[in-house]
Amino acid sequence: MHGKLVIQGHNHNYQRTYPLIYDTLNDSSPIVTSKSTRQYNHDTKGPIFITAGTAGQNLYNFTGKAPYIITQFLRHGFLNVNITDNGSMLDAAFIEAGSGKVSDRFSILKNNR
Repeated sequence: MHGKLVIQGHNHNYQRTYPLIYDTLNDSSPIVTSKSTRQYNHDTKGPIFITAGTAGQNLYNFTGKAPYIITQFLRHGFLNVNITDNGSMLDAAFIEAGSGKVSDRFSILKNNR
């Protein structure tokens, strides 16, 4: 999987991983394929995983932070995803409810061929 994004919302908090691939023999320790925290190319191996379950319910506390997690926090808000430049750029930002503060932002760029 290259330049993919997986968005889920079951847990009531916000987390974003680095792009990850999994070793089928040890799926509890994913492999980080890029240490970039803000911008990725479409050919970056492995998906980025987002948990954005931050609307409405009580937030769930964290018990720690795995080394493959870029950011995690407990704030209500939403993930805004924009596709621009004729589909060649995905820009995402987590926006806090009430204040409108952007607490996390990243982009995935697709090379036009």
